[in-house]
Amino acid sequence: MLKSSSIHTPLLTKALGEKLFIEEETVPIESIDEVYGAPKRLESIHGVTVCQLQLRSYSLHRLDFYVEFIQRAAYAMNIPCSGNIPLPVHKKRWVVLKSPFVHKSAMEVFERRTHKRLVQIRDTNIETLEKWIKYVEDNVPGGIGLKCKVFEYEKVGFGATMKIDQIEAKKAQETAASLPANKEDIKKIADIVVEALSKNPKANIQELTKDAINSIIPKNKALEK
Repeated sequence: MLKSSSIHTPLLTKALGEKLFIEEETVPIESIDEVYGAPKRLESIHGVTVCQLQLRSYSLHRLDFYVEFIQRAAYAMNIPCSGNIPLPVHKKRWVVLKSPFVHKSAMEVFERRTHKRLVQIRDTNIETLEKWIKYVEDNVPGGIGLKCKVFEYEKVGFGATMKIDQIEAKKAQETAASLPANKEDIKKIADIVVEALSKNPKANIQELTKDAINSIIPKNKALEK
């Protein structure tokens, strides 16, 4: 336990001429560690990354302070969070002439450094993650930019449960029917496209591929008949 009292007590006593009685306040060590100590973090069990939050700022002190705030918020919401991951510093320089004419060789260099940090969130459902992201965005200080990338995972076989419109399904069937069925046809189409591009490098690849498919597939169908 720590004891804290007012440092202005002797000054007030001297000014008022009376003895002041101020009760000493006891402050637990745990509360001090929570504010000034390193932020606590929950360890990930499965190690599945669900979010990557990238922070950018010109002020390194402000950036690291906000990263600690983000980690404390994640710990309070029982979210496994990574540590402060530093990213490469982006440097940009400008060279400006000090004076024209005879002093042209005298130049001045200005530099701007953009500091970056990365925080990863793991093993968290999407509802809790959205609340955490909203809380982080609402309390972002000035001079810090955020870039959030969220990963969503589905069960195996989820694509079979997706509903596709009839128009899209018909287009997919037509595209599949127009494609070559064996490796020899694919090789012939590739040779035709490469030969056409060697003659005209600025030609459209998609149009050349369509023409090559139309020139080969009808021949094969005629032979099958």
